[in-house]
Amino acid sequence: MSFFILTLLVWLLCVVRTTSFHCCVPRCTGDSRYNTELTFHRIPSRPSDEEIRKKWLVKIRRDEGSSFKISSGTRVCSRHFSEEDYLAPDNAGRRMLKRGSVPSIFDWSSQPKSRRKIVRHTDRDTQTDESESDSCEMFMFLVRLKLGLFELDLSHRFQIHLSTVSRKLNTWCNYLYFLLGTQMIWPSRGDVNTYMPQGFKDLYPTTRVILDYTEIFVQTPSSLLLQSQLYSSYKSSTTLKGLIGITPHGAVSFVSSLYSGCISDKEITRCSGILDLLEPGDSVMADKGFDIETLLRAKRVELNIPPFLEDQRQFTEADVLKTKAIASLRIHVERAIRRIKEDQGVSFF
Repeated sequence: MSFFILTLLVWLLCVVRTTSFHCCVPRCTGDSRYNTELTFHRIPSRPSDEEIRKKWLVKIRRDEGSSFKISSGTRVCSRHFSEEDYLAPDNAGRRMLKRGSVPSIFDWSSQPKSRRKIVRHTDRDTQTDESESDSCEMFMFLVRLKLGLFELDLSHRFQIHLSTVSRKLNTWCNYLYFLLGTQMIWPSRGDVNTYMPQGFKDLYPTTRVILDYTEIFVQTPSSLLLQSQLYSSYKSSTTLKGLIGITPHGAVSFVSSLYSGCISDKEITRCSGILDLLEPGDSVMADKGFDIETLLRAKRVELNIPPFLEDQRQFTEADVLKTKAIASLRIHVERAIRRIKEDQGVSFF
């Protein structure tokens, strides 16, 4: 009997010595075979500790599933607990966790590194102060917008990483969009009359805005529903459509949001908000494709578009002269749209 007990004790001693634990926290290398000073603690598994268990899993950034299953050997090492989380050592020298303790020390919770400052070449290579970094970033954004330089070129010129250039450009683009997008660019009736060219004064003196829409090509989505919504029959491609308005003297006075390519001119006019800006007695100049006369009539606004042939065999002399007059005046909105699309800085965004 004594031989049997001795054998059993030797076996248990071998099992204890060969049992090893590895910390289940990501990026932690704690292993009981090589780090004898560490202690390893089980994840709470009793039904009464369900809330504590959830907190543990959130803290160690683990989700139970096919790639991570909690067993009796799943442990968290003492590297992730503070001294306040432990009870006083017992008579055997073991250190036990206080009830309700949660791991709180991780690699990703360490203090962040100081932010890198932008450096740019001047007559003397000096590093800019933090107070100057914002102005340098904006200057870099304006250089990109005006000259259309590649991001790699900007990273060399400003001595910063390529990914930092991309992040800063996107940040300034979004910031200026929200800042400048709140500014009112719609002029008053008096301002329009003050700067109205003589050609409009002679023929269409009540013109408030010249409207035209433009389409921007976009990547074809994989969803068939989105394809049908973005497909433009005019461009025979997937596009986004926006409404542009300019004053008679050529200043951009209205820019709508972008809509799906399948939207009609009438619907985009209704949704864009341009109708709320027009006043009774105004007139709008547009291409003959704009079927918005009923919308404008409700606002007591006149629509000036080239005449249709309808049942006539050919245009009358008056219709031809009206078509030429409107075409020569509304061509400015198409030129404004072309300048926007062909801008080498905007094309990169």
